[in-house]
Amino acid sequence: MLWFARLKFPMFAKRYKHCSSICVIEIHIRLLRTTHLVRQTTLGSAVETDGVGLHTAVPVHVRLLPAPPDTGYVFRRTDLGGFEIPATVESVAHCGYATTLMRTGVMLSTVEHLLSALRGSGVDNVYVEVDNLEIPILDGSAEVFAEMIEKAGIVSQPLARRALLVRERVSFEQGNRRISVEPGDHYQIDCLIDFPHPMIGSGGKSPPLAPLASRRRSKRCDALIFPAVARSTTLSCSRTKAC
Repeated sequence: MLWFARLKFPMFAKRYKHCSSICVIEIHIRLLRTTHLVRQTTLGSAVETDGVGLHTAVPVHVRLLPAPPDTGYVFRRTDLGGFEIPATVESVAHCGYATTLMRTGVMLSTVEHLLSALRGSGVDNVYVEVDNLEIPILDGSAEVFAEMIEKAGIVSQPLARRALLVRERVSFEQGNRRISVEPGDHYQIDCLIDFPHPMIGSGGKSPPLAPLASRRRSKRCDALIFPAVARSTTLSCSRTKAC
């Protein structure tokens, strides 16, 4: 359940003071050096699904729609007149157990699975309509969202994709969490976790992330459900899986 909200560099550190410290997380990211022009993308059509929020147990309807270039990911609370919450670092309220976005007091929780599916599938611009305060957990992974994106199709847009050029290695540590970003010949994430739980323990992955490969490899990365968390909801989970 790792998204850009977990990337805690010094300028963003204050925004993540509520992140939990139940595990060790170490991430190394290699970013591709390229001068090739890559165009922005959006969905080919609208797709939707229904589910239940993990932490709130509320019923939720989610609809993904195409968006113009340079839109990014924008959530629209249809239960609040279409109030928009952009998925930006500035909108992150906290990320303990789930990434929560907030704008002028209006919040939306557990956005990380949907955002990881969008990013992993190579989609740049999407409107996400949601009629409650939490994105549905579905099967606990990003698989349903990835399949929705695949069903909708991905189309190119006329403007070039904006990119952050990393010229040298940058690293940051906070407690038992460490992250570094460095230039590379391809896009790759090396991730290590170490949970103090007998069913999880330690593990790591370092797959190269082309869009299709990312979707197939990461969509089965499930949320970790512990009894202390699950007992406050109407949901139950019979499996605990780490990727």
